[in-house]
Amino acid sequence: MRSLRQLGLSLERIRSALSRSDSLRPIFEAQLAALTTQARQVETLRSRIAALLDGHTAESLLSTLELMSVYESYFTADQLADLRSRAAELGTEAVEGLKASWLELVGQLRRHMADGTPATDPRVAELSRRWDALGAKFTGGDPAIQAAAQRSWEENRSAISTQIEWPEDDGLVDYVNQARAAR
Repeated sequence: MRSLRQLGLSLERIRSALSRSDSLRPIFEAQLAALTTQARQVETLRSRIAALLDGHTAESLLSTLELMSVYESYFTADQLADLRSRAAELGTEAVEGLKASWLELVGQLRRHMADGTPATDPRVAELSRRWDALGAKFTGGDPAIQAAAQRSWEENRSAISTQIEWPEDDGLVDYVNQARAAR
């Protein structure tokens, strides 16, 4: 009984197993599955903490943690894993290249907004297509992930804007949505 207790089984489960004539195998299989799940959760947490510590200040750590909490309430664990996996597959250099392309695209769209170019203008429509294509590189074109990202943005503009250094009320996302609807 002591050796079963050392395997993490509760006294109640041990008592129940010993009172039956069936095998302990199903209990050990269930215990192994629970420990495997727990090990994955610990590894995910370890990876997150390591990534947070990599080059962050105390202030940016808190901001990043806040944003992670926002994301976790909109994306499923599988979707977050998919996003992380896609970023890892792309590699740091490609991700940085996509970010640079994104910033260039944002600059072009903001210039059109400042110039009063209607969202229905073909040039803006083309930029909105590029916006969607860049987004698909990160989301894999998964409609559920795209919808979660949209909901997250709509409900948390302030927190997200602060984290990515984006002016909160500049209307750019609405402008792109209008261009998208017009194409």
